[in-house]
Order: sequence, then structure tokens, then C-alpha cells
Amino acid sequence: MVVAPIQPPKSPLAQTQENFTRYLRNPSEVAIPEGLDPRRMGVYQNLVYENIFSLLSGFFPVMVSLFNEEKWRALIAEFIRDFKAETPYFPKLGEEFIYFLSEREAQEDEPAFLLELAHYEWVELEIYMSEENLQTPIPQEQLSNVGLSLSPLAKPLAYHYPVHQISEDFQPKTPPPEASYLLVFRNPQDDVRFFELQLFSYQLLCQITQSPGLSAQEYLHNLCPETHTNPDDFLQQGMGLISNFNDSGLLAQV
Repeated sequence: MVVAPIQPPKSPLAQTQENFTRYLRNPSEVAIPEGLDPRRMGVYQNLVYENIFSLLSGFFPVMVSLFNEEKWRALIAEFIRDFKAETPYFPKLGEEFIYFLSEREAQEDEPAFLLELAHYEWVELEIYMSEENLQTPIPQEQLSNVGLSLSPLAKPLAYHYPVHQISEDFQPKTPPPEASYLLVFRNPQDDVRFFELQLFSYQLLCQITQSPGLSAQEYLHNLCPETHTNPDDFLQQGMGLISNFNDSGLLAQV
């Protein structure tokens, strides 16, 4: 029989801190810790809630527009109460919010695309906040032979719903027959933009992301179907795509 180790009793300070944070997370059901001033605790709890509310509202503006204020505040309160975020950095709180959405049971009155929309909005923000620099285009004469990687300021994405089109006036109830393939990137003017991609372009960019260091020719050979009637034509079209991505500063030489 395995005997669990005996845990030492919590110190009075540790117990007070635990009670303090439990109250901040759920003030409607948890009593104010004994010995603490209710007025000051109320001010502190409101400050914590409003800071997180303000941050997440700024991180997910499209999502906010789909909720009335009461429901949005209730969702933020649920996040604070139920999810134990691990990051100490406020800018990373949006990523923790996505983890929260992915783990909770979706409500019937919430759109089915909520998690995908949140992820899309967070990727846009993450790329905007990145300290990475845009890549200098690779010389054209070297492009087909050097090892390639995708810029950290570009991410290929696939969603069941057309998240880039969702707004107050467009909220699809069911996903369309075709998935949405997107490339979110930051341009030289530091604006975050997106391309709608065809499936082949998405597969190509994913392969570069997942297996950096191969040459353009190697990526295209890997993707060329064995049944393709004209492999040379396939490679030529593929090099045109890679050239366009390179001209936009989305590729780097490994």
C-alpha cells in the first residue's frame, strides 16, 4: 500500500492568502477573509475584475460585439472564477482565455464558432505584438535551392467557419461545406493582414512551418500528387506561389 506523504499544515499567512484569492475569484459565493476590511476588499476585487475585463475586451473586439454586456461580463467572471491561469504576464492572458474556452462546456446560446473566432483574433494580436522583424526577400536566383522557413510574423490557419468574415451582421449557424484557409501576417507597415488561401497554398505553408530547412523544390516534390499528369507544370505553379510569398517577406533562408 502506498502511503501519501503527510502535508504540513498551512501557515496562517498562506491560509489568508488562499482565502484572499478565493474571494477575489468568486466574491458572490466566498466570504471576505476574517480580519480584512470589506470596503478595501471590494475595491481590490473590482480593480482586478475591471483590469481583466478591459484587457480581454481589447484582445477580442469581434467576440465582444457578439455579446450583450451582461453576458460578456458573465463570461469574464466565469473565466476568473474557474480557470487557473499560469502566466504572470497580462499580454498572455488572451492565450489563457482561449485555453479556458477550449476546456469549458459550450453554452447553447453561444455561437458554435466562438472558440475558432477567439483563436483567430488572438493570432492577429500575437503577430501584432511580436518583436520579430519582417524578413528581407531571398534573392530570386537562390530561391529554389536554399533552405526555407516561414517568417514568425506569418501563420497559416484552417477553420471550419469563415472567422475572418464574422461580425454582428454575419454569424453562421453551421459551418460551410469548405473550410477556411488563411494566412495571417504583418506587413512592412506593421499592419496585420490576411490572405485567403487555396488548400494547396495552405498545405505548402504548413509543410514549410513544420519542416523548415528544405528547399522549395523539395517541398513541391513532396506535395506533388503521384497521379499529376504534368509534374513540371505543378512545380512551376508552386514556384510562383513561393516567389509571391518571398516578395512579401514571409519566407526566410535557413
